[in-house]
Amino acid sequence: DQPGEWFWNPDNNTITLKHETDPNEGRFLVPSLDTVIRIDGAEEVELSQLHIAHSRTLFGRYDQHRDWPGAIRASDPTFPDEFPEGLTVPQSAPFTGEAIHITNSRQVRLVNCKVSGTGGYAIRLGANTHDCVIQDCVLTDLGAGGVNIDPEVRKAERDYPTGHLVKENTISHGGRLHPAACAIRIAESADNRIIQNRIMHFGYTGISVGWAWNPRPNHTTGNHLVGNDISHVMEVLSDGAGIYTLGAIPGTRIEGNYIHDISRAETAIGAGNSGIFFEQYSQGAVVRNNRLERIQSWKTEDKREPHPIKHHRNLPADHTFEGNTVDGEPFVPKEE
Repeated sequence: DQPGEWFWNPDNNTITLKHETDPNEGRFLVPSLDTVIRIDGAEEVELSQLHIAHSRTLFGRYDQHRDWPGAIRASDPTFPDEFPEGLTVPQSAPFTGEAIHITNSRQVRLVNCKVSGTGGYAIRLGANTHDCVIQDCVLTDLGAGGVNIDPEVRKAERDYPTGHLVKENTISHGGRLHPAACAIRIAESADNRIIQNRIMHFGYTGISVGWAWNPRPNHTTGNHLVGNDISHVMEVLSDGAGIYTLGAIPGTRIEGNYIHDISRAETAIGAGNSGIFFEQYSQGAVVRNNRLERIQSWKTEDKREPHPIKHHRNLPADHTFEGNTVDGEPFVPKEE
């Protein structure tokens, strides 16, 4: 219903365009692949200087509880009654597909590549992947997120990904179709290093670590988030952060990150924004020398207490804090 939008009907191969000028002057790209590159069972493979673009995504699936708006309204009467039709996915949009899908592989390297125009995530490091590298890549104009480290299947110990390095990438302008996606998502995976990436312009969280809503031990251990520059996230949704954790996360290091310029979106409903958010039983992180600036938890008119670093169902004492600052001032955790 907006100028420039168009719809392709695969039944008769026609394009319907709402346009204010001559449509023959435009260029139309209709993706035909959900996944452009699939790597399975490989070892010591390197892809470099590739540009992968235009993967598709599917809509029309509704896999959540039928009355989820009503359940939320029970605690928040201001929550809307109706929503437009489309694809309904859970937090972090993990099931929206990916342009590059890697499984059952070790030491696969993606170096100096570009992935753009995706329907879902750019890259998934899936089941039984270990010691892979994503470095010096540009992931941009993404329907969902950038890098999704998720085993998908959890039948054997080897299924859980371990030891990946995601370093010095630019991951920007994501969540175009699925705003709940994260720039980098680690779900039940250990010993990954997320180092010196530049992340900006996402509808939801920058880096998400963990995928458990309970205090029980899980496979999310020993992940290091170091020296990342995260800004302009939470541009559509709420209840997230520059860095977000979920469930027990022993051995996690959150160190030397610059998290800044996160504003409260006009479309946000419910909980506020944070620079770092320890959600649902998160325990065991070392949080050191991070710099947080200009984190807007709420609109000014909300008159609510800001929380640049937030805890839910865990306490500051469950983590170690050293040398962090908020807007230039030393951050001192408040015991609850």
